[in-house]
Amino acid sequence: MVVSLTRMLQSFGQAQDDLPTLAAKNAQEMSVNHEQDAAARVIAITQYMSVLH
Repeated sequence: MVVSLTRMLQSFGQAQDDLPTLAAKNAQEMSVNHEQDAAARVIAITQYMSVLH
């Protein structure tokens, strides 16, 4: 009983690679990448517009 309880407690602490956690991490990374891409586009457009004027 003690061994199985210990294993259960360890499994709760090691649940970093379960599907919901991975999905949340991936969604967060995609959001950050999207924001970085959008910022890069704004910078590029701003630089392009400054060259035209």
